[in-house]
Amino acid sequence: MVTNSTFQNPPSISEGADIEGLIVNPEYQRMRLAPGLDDALYLHLSDLRLALECYTTNEALRVLDFGCGCSPYRSLFPGADYRRADYINIDKLDYRIGEDERIPEEDNSFDIVLSTQVLEHIAKPKLYLKEARRLLKPGGRLILSTHGIFAEHGCPFDFHRWTADGLCKEVEATDFTVNKLSKLTVNGRALAFLLDQMGTEVFGSRGGWFGFLFWFMNWQLYKRRSDFHRWCDIYQAANRNVDSHIPGALLYVGLLLEAKKSC
Repeated sequence: MVTNSTFQNPPSISEGADIEGLIVNPEYQRMRLAPGLDDALYLHLSDLRLALECYTTNEALRVLDFGCGCSPYRSLFPGADYRRADYINIDKLDYRIGEDERIPEEDNSFDIVLSTQVLEHIAKPKLYLKEARRLLKPGGRLILSTHGIFAEHGCPFDFHRWTADGLCKEVEATDFTVNKLSKLTVNGRALAFLLDQMGTEVFGSRGGWFGFLFWFMNWQLYKRRSDFHRWCDIYQAANRNVDSHIPGALLYVGLLLEAKKSC
């Protein structure tokens, strides 16, 4: 699924954007697999990439990338029989997802269903989650990331945002057992991310001393974005990936969930 590289004027199909072209763009894929310090979404995309690394395996598993886009995290499963499913025509796609969220595959087919930044774009998440459960083998795992606080980015639609409790409840309602739930880009790092993205909306005016001071600070932030991100990595390192049970993690950009299909 598509997420834009900046919050300003995100493309949508209704505006004539080439969504398929954006997905297969090498730069789009690079920003997710190896985000750079000067990338607009670095703070969150690097946190997501770091959190997903714990699932890296050479095992010969069957993995379904469910809403795959450009499959930026495929290299985390080098030994896998890796299958790709999406809603639009993409090169080398294995399955097209139907309007009922189903794909033409047998029950109990996969060891892992991977879903990264997809659920917020699904009109009926329960249907999507039920299909993920149907496709998993008994004991198989759903690895799913989605947004907490994030700007609207339709491709062509953007339906949902989640709290940790809300996402857990939604997944458990489809007969999964949630093993782990993490909050990504949390508290001070989340504020830094939002300032990085939306600073011009708050500090765009040079009116008055305060206006000029904040405008200058925001201009410096954009001019020295890589230095700002490096500073956040050092001083906000503890806020990159936080277990949802730890109190005080109240503001977060994303969520990463691992759930198991019970036998």
